[in-house]
Amino acid sequence: MRRLTYAELLDEVQKFASALKDLGIQKGDRVAVYMGMTPELAIALLACARIGAVHSVIFGGFAANAIADRVNDSGCVAILTQDTSYRRGGEIKLKATVDEAMHACHTVKHVVVYKRTGTPVNMVEGRDHWWHDLVAKAAPECPCEEQDSEDPLYILYTSGTTGKPKGLVHTTAVTRCRPTSHRNTCSICKSTTSTGARPILAGSRGTPTLCMVRCRTAQQCSCTKARPTGPIFRAFGRLSTTTR
Repeated sequence: MRRLTYAELLDEVQKFASALKDLGIQKGDRVAVYMGMTPELAIALLACARIGAVHSVIFGGFAANAIADRVNDSGCVAILTQDTSYRRGGEIKLKATVDEAMHACHTVKHVVVYKRTGTPVNMVEGRDHWWHDLVAKAAPECPCEEQDSEDPLYILYTSGTTGKPKGLVHTTAVTRCRPTSHRNTCSICKSTTSTGARPILAGSRGTPTLCMVRCRTAQQCSCTKARPTGPIFRAFGRLSTTTR
């Protein structure tokens, strides 16, 4: 198990934010995030928020055409991904899927790859960059970009099961004020609360909101690559239904 304190998380976020700026990514640019449940997923989202880049989380189980649809619709200039991931005991080839999607993604200039499993992947010179190489030469500090309350923070797409996916823009103020509202109105939001994140959150509202809410309320957050099944999974479903 890997643990990060908030101080360690801040260090990682600042270094990766500096790395994104070194690639020329700046405030207002859109960045797609196609990753598994690793700490680097949260680091990526928070780093984008720090420099004012608008992130769009794409569920790690989507195929190449689903990636291309979302990337082209928002005009992403970069995709953040990893070599492979694990889901329910199987290896998910994330980078290979991104490579397939790139044939139709003409606005993307950079693909940043986090080495999660060490599985060999194809790296295109000039376009693809290893996460660890960028961070190694990045500045350790990166000041927050000044943001207006109505500046976009992230774009969340619908599933697209009934048609073309629709992008919903979430603004900076709404997402960053929500944690305070949760803390003041929900008795369960205490600093000692530990929160689990199921992998499905990588394709829903959960991941961006989870990062902002948990960090702002100083809660512990655990990301797991396991997916509950059977009675446990049904219990999760009942819980989410009754607490909405």
